[in-house]
Amino acid sequence: MSNNISGGFEKSFARGCQENHRLGKKKLTEEAYLAGKNLGYNLGYNQGFESGYDKGYAEGSNLGYNNGFVAALRGDGEDALQTDRTPEIQVLETIRKLITGGQARVFLTGPSARDAETLLKILNIEAAVVNRFQ
Repeated sequence: MSNNISGGFEKSFARGCQENHRLGKKKLTEEAYLAGKNLGYNLGYNQGFESGYDKGYAEGSNLGYNNGFVAALRGDGEDALQTDRTPEIQVLETIRKLITGGQARVFLTGPSARDAETLLKILNIEAAVVNRFQ
């Protein structure tokens, strides 16, 4: 009878196929990892860019609104031509105009909030006392 002894060539050939298969799997895994990493980076970048844009837009519009409010209080707009009034009177009239127009409100807090509310009501400015610990 014959001896079935496998030679070194057969073993190396069998191992070689497995190693090539493993190398192919490893290469595919690395490529998939890099593709996933790049995709994740791009998606994260886009999301960050969009949220950054939204945040910048919100902050910019708030800043513009606040600057417009301060300019209105200073009287830099249409009322700036009337120089016969003192700045305090201009601010008082502008605040009154903003409050009656529904564009601003005055909320008072602190120990002297009730006194300030009384003084503002004398000046025909609507104010509300807010208790923080409700």
